[in-house]
Amino acid sequence: MMIIRNLQKAVTLIALLSLITGCGENASEEETARPTAAVAVTLNADRLEIYQTSCKICHGLADSGAPQTGVVADWQERSAKGMGVLLDNAMNGYQAMPPMGGCFHCTEDDFRQLISFMTSGLAN
Repeated sequence: MMIIRNLQKAVTLIALLSLITGCGENASEEETARPTAAVAVTLNADRLEIYQTSCKICHGLADSGAPQTGVVADWQERSAKGMGVLLDNAMNGYQAMPPMGGCFHCTEDDFRQLISFMTSGLAN
C-alpha cells in the first residue's frame, strides 16, 4: 500500500513539473513570435476617408517603397523612434513622402490617429 502511495505521489509530481516546464517554454516561444504591442486601431469615418484618399496611395501599395499599413515588420524599427519622429516625417515630408502626406487640411491629431492606424498601434 505504501509503495502505491509513493508511486502516485511521484507520478503527480512528475506531471506537475512537466506542466510547469511546458507552460514556461510555450510562453517564451509565443512572446518571441508575437509582435510588440500591435493592436487593431480603427479610424472614424472622416479619418478613414483621409486614409483612403491620401495615405493608402503609397502605404497600401506593396511596390511603393513605403511601409505598408498593418505590416508590423515594416513599422517596428520606425516606431521605435517614437511618435514624434513619425509625426515630423508625416508633416514635413520624408524621402518620397510629400509634406503633410498631401493632406493639407489634416491636423496634428489626424496624423497621430492615421500613424497609429498604419502602425497597428506600435507608435506611441
